[in-house]
Amino acid sequence: MLIIKSVEKNSIASEMGFEIGDAIVKVNGQKATDFIDLAYIDGEEELVLEVLTKDGEKLTVELEKDSNEPFGIEIEEEERVVSCKNKCLFCFIDQLPKGMRESLYVKDDDWRYSLLCGNYVTLTNVSEEDIDRICKYKISPLYVSVHASDVLVRTKLVKNPNTDKLFDYIRKLSRAGIKIHAQIVMCKGINDGKVLFKTLTDLAKEDNILSVAVVPVGLTEHRKNLYSLEPVDKECAREAIEIAQSFYSKGLKVWCSDETYLKAELEVPSYEYYEDFPQYENGVGMIAKFRRDLDSAIESATKMHGSYGLVTGVSAEKEIKNASIRLMEKSEGLKIEVYPIENKFFGKTITVAGLVTGGDIISQLKGKNLPDVIVVPSVMLKEFENVFLDGVTIEELSKELERKVIVSDSDGEGFAQVFRK
Repeated sequence: MLIIKSVEKNSIASEMGFEIGDAIVKVNGQKATDFIDLAYIDGEEELVLEVLTKDGEKLTVELEKDSNEPFGIEIEEEERVVSCKNKCLFCFIDQLPKGMRESLYVKDDDWRYSLLCGNYVTLTNVSEEDIDRICKYKISPLYVSVHASDVLVRTKLVKNPNTDKLFDYIRKLSRAGIKIHAQIVMCKGINDGKVLFKTLTDLAKEDNILSVAVVPVGLTEHRKNLYSLEPVDKECAREAIEIAQSFYSKGLKVWCSDETYLKAELEVPSYEYYEDFPQYENGVGMIAKFRRDLDSAIESATKMHGSYGLVTGVSAEKEIKNASIRLMEKSEGLKIEVYPIENKFFGKTITVAGLVTGGDIISQLKGKNLPDVIVVPSVMLKEFENVFLDGVTIEELSKELERKVIVSDSDGEGFAQVFRK
């Protein structure tokens, strides 16, 4: 049941007399259990609510409202997240070093948070009741880790026999109108090449696959006693891009991540190729969008000046240097140095900026004759907090480097905005 812990003033719930401590037991005949039911209440126009008041009285309440008008309550939410029951060969959490903040070691595979936050889930721990609930409420899109349509290959990858139901679930969800964003973590020699081609062939058969991202597996140097995986190399990456582009040309919205293009040593496609950037958070189209945003920012740029040091990952070095040169050409008073940080924390095989740690920045920059201001991209930090993956804060970084440290947005506009201040 949904136990009410607050009622918004002047809301529908307030006007109907709902109070703190009242509980909603059923919504349109369906047992109410969590925030998904509340989201359904907020989005529906016609509702029949079975209510248990704080005084123990049972009521049935019927109401009509606009679909965009929230009901106006906050519920007591059980602090539980459905944990992952897989043992994926490529699991990044299994590759983390010890001593990081505790929340980073939590493995979740909760379809509810896929709907709420865009987390990718494998659907190995859902029940038929869960699938029916998703279909009934028609809450979408859902973000699904597919990896391979071949059951034997997928079982090898996720180490969970329940994955044999995945495409049955995908078909049922798709036919119920649930939109799906899919993800394929590509492991060389396992789900690349012909297996990747078959996976995309099978996904193309479903009507409601909104997008597919093909992302190369990330391998740290902390893989002791784990399955031996090969990193995606140039040849493997090029083949994946060729396969993905062939399906894109036939109508399946599939893109390889920017990292795949970097590994393939190929130029990333144009801004227009990525359409509405549905897989942006998966590292798909970031470079193209950065370039377009930067073009716009430079066109409208005011005079820039100052001495800055830009911190980035090894893979983004060339892109950031090119952007810096363009900005310096725009303003003679602007001086920029780019500092690519080799990842010692996870291992040099990890080259993306988002996994650079504060400790690595300190060890590689401390004692150098640095510019006046050091700039780090927000992608290196915990969301809503100025702390790196290893627990180092921006304040600690500033103290160690004896320089002012500022954070920039990771897009082109945010990048250029730093130098206007």
